[in-house]
Amino acid sequence: MSARHLAVLISLLFVSIPFSHVSADEVESNDLICDSEVVNAGQEIECTLDLSTMQGVSALRFEYFQEGREIEDISVLSLGTSHSCSILDNGSAICWGRDNEEQLGDGGGNSYHQRPEASIISPDDSTFQAIYAANYRTCALTSSGSLYCWGDNTEGQAGDGTTNRYSNPVMPADIPQNRTIVTAGVGWRHTCAILDDGSLMCWGKDSSGALGNGQDETSSQYSPVNVELPANRNLVDVGVGYDNTCVLFDDGGIMCWGKDNEGQNGDGGSNLPTSSPGSNVALPEERSAVSLSVGAQHSCAVLDNASLVCWGWNGYGTIGDNTTTNAHVPVFVEFPNGAKVVDVDAGIHHTCAVLENQTVNCWGRNWMRTVGGEGPYSKNTKILLPRHVEGTSSVVKVETSERHTCTLAENGTISCWGQGDQGALGVGTCCGDYSYPVQLDWSTLPFAPLSGPAPLGEWVSSPMRGQVESPIQGKWNFSVSVPESAQLGNYSVEITMLKIGGIRTTVVLENVIEIIGVDSDRDGIIDAEDAFPSDSTETSDIDSDGVGDNSDAFPDDPTETLDSDSDGVGDNSDAFPNNAGETTDSDGDGVGDNTDAYPYDATRINPSSPLVMYAPVGGLIALLLIVIALRMVTRRPVEDKPQKKSRWNMKNPDRKF
Repeated sequence: MSARHLAVLISLLFVSIPFSHVSADEVESNDLICDSEVVNAGQEIECTLDLSTMQGVSALRFEYFQEGREIEDISVLSLGTSHSCSILDNGSAICWGRDNEEQLGDGGGNSYHQRPEASIISPDDSTFQAIYAANYRTCALTSSGSLYCWGDNTEGQAGDGTTNRYSNPVMPADIPQNRTIVTAGVGWRHTCAILDDGSLMCWGKDSSGALGNGQDETSSQYSPVNVELPANRNLVDVGVGYDNTCVLFDDGGIMCWGKDNEGQNGDGGSNLPTSSPGSNVALPEERSAVSLSVGAQHSCAVLDNASLVCWGWNGYGTIGDNTTTNAHVPVFVEFPNGAKVVDVDAGIHHTCAVLENQTVNCWGRNWMRTVGGEGPYSKNTKILLPRHVEGTSSVVKVETSERHTCTLAENGTISCWGQGDQGALGVGTCCGDYSYPVQLDWSTLPFAPLSGPAPLGEWVSSPMRGQVESPIQGKWNFSVSVPESAQLGNYSVEITMLKIGGIRTTVVLENVIEIIGVDSDRDGIIDAEDAFPSDSTETSDIDSDGVGDNSDAFPDDPTETLDSDSDGVGDNSDAFPNNAGETTDSDGDGVGDNTDAYPYDATRINPSSPLVMYAPVGGLIALLLIVIALRMVTRRPVEDKPQKKSRWNMKNPDRKF
């Protein structure tokens, strides 16, 4: 079972209503039209689903998903020894059954709950998105990434630095500041969690090295400690057993450490305990694992060809290979030819798997009818091969414990079988054991009606999913913002339609969009091709001058970016950047060449000015006028002027005539 399907089922839990499949002629791929089939991470996806020919749809939910593994393994149903827990549609949690260690989380009282009754609210006001039960304890992961545990805490397995026993969520596990938990593995006496940075931390009992923090420290750890993992391998999931721990990597490999006396580490080694990750589980040649389940002293993995392998303790036939011999390396579970496995849960003394046809097979110890089916059952009854559980259909998830088994159907209903005298089956009565699935009793659950429209509740927060309640003429418009962290590749969309009368129908439309890159500034150009990935106004820089082409007045010239006077010459080259009439000053005299009559002579005055041209002439004229004026001032009057004697008028005695 993929994490995607389990995440979708959060919206379906605890709604006991009819369910129908959608045939191909009701909703087809061409009914969904998106504004683009190729998008970038960081962009919006706008799509319209035409359901105008389908009557009675009151609301729909949608989720884009990518085929393959995700880092988180959402757990919405989990079982302890004598109690059961699940996540409700509104993001709260609920547990029922035995409460001897206050594992029901309802505030105490140690009373049995024969059916689901009291919901559990996160103390930090966020919703719960996953729940994990084991033995007499429970942990729940919030949407904010905090893990709260309650019930048995004798070894500090709550991770809050104490051994206090809580009757409801009080203190989260004490992980490093600014870190969040993505998924967790919860065992009898220890707990492990994958953090948002891909690291692994464990806490609780460490006598056999299950915490993976090295052989120098074997005492119980009340707060999380780091586990050193091989470099360049990314975690997908973590599982916790009695005294060992296993992890699944994204390369399909598995690694286990801790107690190995029954071969539960699966590496074919010496059976000595190991206190840190070291060797890989010896999976079949050329095969990789796609999911992992760790039981008390055995583990199982679904492989990439939908076959199933198990290893470890096999005293009651828990491995399913038709023997009771322990397996120190994985061996194939003997299913009928052609059977394909989609989900598995390795329990305490028995194992169950969901097949591709959505039925359940179980094998191992049939104490209290945990394996299910007719026939003998007792403390020592062994079912060595997978056996079909009558009454299972449309199952998407199976969970096992020491004394009971439960399934989750695709319509959100939960059915259980096994021990019935401690309330873990949730059927509302006491005290018989059941060998066939019995649906939970919802008569006291106010938010899960037996019939009528399915409540929408709170759709778990995710950027790639949403819900729509108001169509326009039969057309449902929905949009999501693709996170920048989204994986690249093809995405399909799963659409769940809620019909009037409480009927749900679901359809998957494959490969509707392709995410080809990250677009941080949402300008339509992926970051890898965007010269300015944080600036939505710029995408290219042809001349590599650091200025985007849209802002660069000279996008092909790395030496110029501005032209303040719009004269076609860049400011760096323009001697007059704010004068559109001038661009150069060849002689450096401060006068532009267009204005300078002597553009190459800085010493000459420009005669083009009339004042300059006529200044010399004016000076001469002025000097002449001054001289004339002086003459006129110094001239004598006529009467004062002495008479001029002419030589012709003088009497000259010597003149002959």
